[in-house]
Parts: sequence; structure tokens; C-alpha cells
Amino acid sequence: MQKNRTALFLPSICLLPIFLLITLFSLINPAASEIIEETGSLREFFMGSEPGCAYDNFVSHNIEGIARQNYNYYCPLDPQTNGFGHYEPIPVGATGDQLLAIWKTLFEHMIRGEWAEAEAWRDAILSPYPYEIVHLTEPVTNREYYMVREQLNLTYYDDNDPDNLVDDEAGSFNHGWGLYVFAVQPNHRRVNIQVVHPNDDFIVPYIALDMFQTIGAGSFFFSSVGREVLWTNAGTYDNTKSLCDPSRNGRHVFQMAQEAFIDYVLDELGEQPLTAQMHSYDTGTRNFSSALVSAGRFEGLFSLPLYDWSGFLGGVINRTPWIVHPAGVIGNPNPITLTEFYGSSSARRLEVYDDMGTMHLIPNPNDLYGHPENQQFLYRATDADACSDDRWNMHVECDELPNCIDDDTTSLDFYSSSGYPVTWQNFVSITDYYRPMTLALYETLEEMRGSRHDWTITAPGRVQATRVKDNRVTLTWERARDPFFYSYRIYWDLNPVVGRHSPYEDRFSNGLDDLCSQLTEVITVDADFLYDFTYYLAMTGVDRQGNESAFSDIITIHTENTNPLWIWVVEPNGGDTWFVDSTVTVAWNPGLVGGNVKVEFSRYGMAGPWETIAESTPNDSLLSFEIDGPPSQECRIAVSSVENPAQDDTSDADFSLIISSPLLETSFETVDINWTHSAASGWVDNWHQSTERARHGVRSYKCGHFGTGSYSNRCDSRLTHAPLARLPENARLIYYQQIQAETADSNPYYCYDGGVIEVSSDGGNFLQVTPLGGYTNVIASNTTGPLAGHACFAGNVTDWVQVNVDLSAYAGHTVQVRWRFVSDNTVVREGWYVDDISIFEALYATPGPSTVTLRRESDVLVLDWDDDIFVRYRVYSSDSPDGPFDTFEGESTESQLTLPNGADANQRFYMVYGEHG
Repeated sequence: MQKNRTALFLPSICLLPIFLLITLFSLINPAASEIIEETGSLREFFMGSEPGCAYDNFVSHNIEGIARQNYNYYCPLDPQTNGFGHYEPIPVGATGDQLLAIWKTLFEHMIRGEWAEAEAWRDAILSPYPYEIVHLTEPVTNREYYMVREQLNLTYYDDNDPDNLVDDEAGSFNHGWGLYVFAVQPNHRRVNIQVVHPNDDFIVPYIALDMFQTIGAGSFFFSSVGREVLWTNAGTYDNTKSLCDPSRNGRHVFQMAQEAFIDYVLDELGEQPLTAQMHSYDTGTRNFSSALVSAGRFEGLFSLPLYDWSGFLGGVINRTPWIVHPAGVIGNPNPITLTEFYGSSSARRLEVYDDMGTMHLIPNPNDLYGHPENQQFLYRATDADACSDDRWNMHVECDELPNCIDDDTTSLDFYSSSGYPVTWQNFVSITDYYRPMTLALYETLEEMRGSRHDWTITAPGRVQATRVKDNRVTLTWERARDPFFYSYRIYWDLNPVVGRHSPYEDRFSNGLDDLCSQLTEVITVDADFLYDFTYYLAMTGVDRQGNESAFSDIITIHTENTNPLWIWVVEPNGGDTWFVDSTVTVAWNPGLVGGNVKVEFSRYGMAGPWETIAESTPNDSLLSFEIDGPPSQECRIAVSSVENPAQDDTSDADFSLIISSPLLETSFETVDINWTHSAASGWVDNWHQSTERARHGVRSYKCGHFGTGSYSNRCDSRLTHAPLARLPENARLIYYQQIQAETADSNPYYCYDGGVIEVSSDGGNFLQVTPLGGYTNVIASNTTGPLAGHACFAGNVTDWVQVNVDLSAYAGHTVQVRWRFVSDNTVVREGWYVDDISIFEALYATPGPSTVTLRRESDVLVLDWDDDIFVRYRVYSSDSPDGPFDTFEGESTESQLTLPNGADANQRFYMVYGEHG
């Protein structure tokens, strides 16, 4: 709606030259201009009828435009009209920079509550622009707000449905730089609510304003232009090409308001700012939960106010009741539970509990968690402590027609119950539906006031040393709990009385930054422990106020009587996989021992028996040999000095020896049409067959430029194999890789570029899978590239390393596997090499004949079996039916084997296994 008495028509653009702007700076007189005084309801002004304001139903005057029909879904009650309003972009260059700086200064006054100074600044410098500062007083609630508001241009007219005069709107905007509302006495000044896509996210203006007023947030920022109004006009429109979307275009007045807000809360209030950016997603396109909550694409792990891992305080998700809505609230036939209401993109699944105390996991749709260049979120992410700060970003995607609504009910029916003109009353049901999230945010923010509450940080429990190697110890524990957790401390001492006088390691120790998360429950400490000494260790937790928990139980470790200059096994060292009847390699560090070494192999763990691979071979760090069966999942390697057997080492953990039934094997020595590579739209592809590095032969696949050239900035490169149908049980992927990708200088665990493995099942979306042993790095939250917060491979790995992925979950399905490499827009390295890729059925048990008979004929023993499906059979024997079957008796290509019947009277047991080839 509009009020003709104050509507204003202005030219579409008015940009002052820099020299005039500088001159005007000195002419500001706070007494020379007046703030507009209005009385009425903020809700009615924003989305209803308010005679006390110059115009009302602000939302209905948004600038409209369509670049691609039916690409975005808009409110069925408000058809979009090209040419209804005009968006004026901020020009590139010094004049535009100066204009943005002026707007930021205005917002700095507004956010501080310096209303007179803000109006004087506006009047002296921004008066050529159709913006005004309004003081709105609500007589019913006695709440007061100040707004920066654009005046209407009544020459714009939107007839919407031409046959329905009631839905017509007169008046839109010349600039479309937004509406900015500041509360005079807010409950939570550090909270800002935002709507950046007001037209196609058509339900969120109503939800967002309700959230702003319910929680008493400090400010409310609202973009007044649809994102299809102005775009690059290059190719076919998609949302990445919008030039008027403030979440993608940082040269926007909206961004200046965000920067002023963030700077004020951080620097002047000394608090963590919270930006809650509200979005909605098109109904009927995804079968997701109703409210998809994330901390933006940058943050993979949630903390307050979204989720409280301690369980003491509660976050938005924790505080929402298990039955979010009983049946019948908005036509839902069944109650809406917490797991139907929320979805999350947290890197660790969020646990919630029903009314009976049963634990459930919030679904993770792996989608709609914000694009990687969200300008508002990027500004805060540049200097935030992602580990211990509260999550300053809250990104919410609300389903425009929740799944609980009958599919036969159209959104037009759902939103048109109040008729025309369209106001907040049309959206009462959807606002009420999402209000439990708003109330949970309010309760969480209220609880977060002050420094401490009625809890004490708990101590870590069940601390254990699971591995002591050289001067390193791997610790596991049950996590401490506190809503404002800051760090674990690992105390160690040669004295059994471990206390706060003892040395300790914490999040600031080299390589131990994971101690900053209360979710961490395992870490390897590489301290300056002495060799062959007994140490006493205990742990505590520390919160952000410096309060420290009680000590855990004290544990004892004894470091090895070894020296890093002695022998130690490098590969296989646990988690590796060997194949029966293949050539394998043992690698070890020879130290300064010299001479020869003995290499032994066990199929039965450390208990043995040990098979001698080489009685004496040069201590030169490598030995290759052919390994035969039987298979085992408990293999170990031992390397010892021949001259001084005490100088020895074994694999740290078991590895596997398996029989492989291959589905795919390649070393990229030839061109294979089953391999393709491409990039995401707007990104770069660097995959190619390379002769620079190869594990076998002369070629591998590399993501990077030719030779040792570095990869490009802005990579999202995907190397993909053709579909493999009906994956068998126990399917595995094994390949080898080298990688050189950018890591953070301050903490190399975090990276800006890296590679991940993804799998598509039955033609569905590609989803990241985790290899055995996990990834080595995590992509930093403030990256300008894709996959922020995702685990990945990165760093500087110049030896070929085996990567092993369990694909058994995809048994019976058709799958595609791809290797995806991403990079940001600065700093490059050599890239990612992959080679010797195989996907196969892993046979852990020995396959072979189902029936074996043994008979004596004269001086020989004859073994017969009934299968003939294998190429070759091998026979092993043992003096026990339980094994180990480690005595090789012979092999045959037939279903029979004759063995000499020796004089040994002891009973023996025989095992036959078959080989595919």
C-alpha cells in the first residue's frame, strides 16, 4: 500500500563527485535537519496497513524482475513484474568506494544509537539520495525503532494479476539499497536478523521480522530488490550471476551495514556478533526437513547458539521440544518431531532425545548450507577463532511448504486464506510453524547472558594411553563438558603427584590445536619425553573464563628404550592392504644401524608364528617380494638387525592380506574412455594424464598444470570413472596418491586447497566418503573456494601413499567414484597425483572347495575336492584344526593333490583354498 501525501519521485541515480563529498564532510550540523517522527506498528508498516507511516506494506514495494522464467519460485500471490522499480549498482572505482564509506559511517552512527549525528550526516552528505531516517514509536508496546528507509517513486506500478485490481501496487524504489531497522532498547544488541532474497525467499520476511521482535534483536537488515533484477547477462541466468544480491555482491550498501554491525559488536561491545540470515527453499524440489540450519558454508562443526555439545545450557536445536508441533497445527495429520523439523550440515551429526530419552540424529541433507562467497559471513570469518568463538553465523533455509502439508494442497491455497492485499495475515500459519525455532533462539540467548551459570566444567574421563612409540604417546578419553569450552590440558610429570605445577600441553602446543574442541577424544602427543622413562599423565578441561576442571585419573606410561636413529617400520604400518599373489614392498627407516636386516611376516598378529621373508638382506630401507596365501586381516611385518637383533621394529597395527576379485584396475598407461574430467560451472578443471610422477609405469592422473606446474586458482576439478553396476559385497577402493596443496601457515592441519573422494549411487548426487584412517586435513572456514569445513587431503606428501575406501555399503548398487580437487583464489602448489586405482571384491576368508576328502593310498595321501571353478588350488596344513595353517604342502590346477605320506605319526589337518588367477 502507499500514501500519496509523502511519495517522492527522484532520478534513478545521483552520485556526487569525490571533491564535493570531501567538502561536505566539514559542513555537518546536527541541528540543521530533523528525523521523521512516526507512530504505529513496525509489523504493519513492514507488511500490513499502518496509517501512521508515510507508506506501508514495505515488502509489497520491493523491486521486481525475472531473468529466467520458472528458475526461482516466487510467492503465488505476487507475480513478478519486470520494470517494477530500479536497482542502482554501486559503481566500481574511487567514486563508488567513497560512497560505500559514507554509508558505512552512517550505519556506524545508527548502530551506536547516535541518531542526531546520523541524521546530520545523512542530511549533509546523503541528502541527494532518496533515503530518510525515521523514528517509529509503537504505542501499544512502547518499543522504539530508528529506520534508514528509501522513499517511494509512485511512477512505478505493479498490476500483478491484471484481472484483479485489489492486488495492484503503486510505488517502488529508485535504488533498492534496502531497509535498516535499529532497536532503541534491544534485548540482544549483538544479534542482527537479515533477509537478503526478499522476493523468491518469500516466506522469510514474515518469519524474520517475527524473530527480530520476539528475541529483541539489535538490528534488522532487509534487501529491497529481487536477485534476478540485475545480472551479468552472460549465458543463461543462474543465481551466481546476480549483481544485486547483497550476499554475493560486496559492493552494496547492505554490506556496509553488516560491516558496521560486526565492527561495533566486536570492538565496542567486546562480544561475539550473531548474524541470523534467513532464507527459504522452493517447495516440491527436495524432500528435506523443514528448517535446514547451518553456521554457513564455512563452519562444519556447530556450537552455540545453534547447538550445545555439553548438554548443560542448550542451543536452538537442543531447546526445541521433541514434539515441535502436535497434529493439526497447519493441517499436518501427524505430530512434527524434532528430526522432521530440523536438518543440519554439521560435520558431526547432532544428537537429540525424544520424550522417552531415546537418542536420535538430526538429518544432514548435505545441501543448502550457504554458498562459499556469502559476503556477510565472509567479513566475520576473516578474524574469528573458529574453534572457541560462538558461531557468529546462523544460516536458515525454511521449506516454503513443509512436507507435512498434504501434497494436494497448493501453496496458493495455503497462503491465500486472508485474500488480498497480501500482508502478514496471509503468512500467520507459516510464521507460527517456524516460531518454535525463534523461541528456542530467544531462550538460548537469554541463557548465554553473563559469564557463568550453575555448572562446573567436567573433567575428561577414562583417559588411556593406546600407543607409546618413541617419544610419542596416543591418548584417548571421554570428553569434558562445558558450553563455553576452551581447551584440554595434558599434564605430564616424572613425579607420580601430577598437579598444576607440572608441565602441560594444550591447544597452543605445536600440532595439538584439536585440543580446542570438547569433541576431541583422541590425540597423539609428540612431547620431549625421554627414552626409557616412566611418566605420569593426567588431563583437565578449561573454559573461556579460565576455570579449570578437576584432574582425570593419573595414568602411567613408559617410553621405549629405543632411539629414533634405530630401525623402524614405515610401510605397511597398520591399515594397509596387500593382495595374495602380488608383489608387495616393505619399507623401513634404516637409521644408523648399517649391516643387514631380517624381514619377517605374521598372518596372526604379534603372536605369530612369524614367516621369514628374508633371512639377511641389506639394510637399505626397501624389500619387494611376492606374497602368497592364505589371506588374513591380522598381518604384521617385523624388521630386525642381523648383527644386533635387539634393534628391531614391527608394524604398529594390523594390516590386511586379501584375495581380490577386480572390477576396475588401471595405472593410466593408456587412454581409457571410462575416465572423464570436468569442472563445476564457473570453476577450473586441471585434471590430465601426466608423465611427471608415476607409481608404476610412466603415467598417473594429475590435478595441476603440466610437468611440475601448479594447479590453478578457483579449481573445482572432478576426475570421474564410468558407472560400475551391481557392486559386490565387501567392495573396496584402493589407490595411491601424492599431494602438494596449500595449508594454513599458522596451523597446517587447516588448508585452503585439497582433494576428496566422492561416490554417486544409482545416479544420485555425489557425496563425500571417508577413507579408512580418515583424511589428513580440514578446509578452513574462511576459504574462498568450495568445501569449507570439509575434511580432505592436503599438505606436502611426495611419497606414494595408499588410500583405502570401504565401499561395502554400496553392495548391489551402481556406483561412480570421483576424485574432486578444490582451491581458493590465492596461493597454489604442485597438485594432486593419483595412480594404480583398483576397485575389487575383497575376499577376507579363504575361498575354496566346499567338500574335501583325504585318503591314504600306499605311501601317499590323496586330497580330493568337488569344485573346479578356480584356476589354481593351494594346500596348507597344521597340527591343530584351529590353525595356523602355515605349512605349504603343494598346489594343483586340478581338483586333486597327491602328497607323500611321511613317517610323522602326528595327526595333521589340511586346508585347501582356490585362486581366481
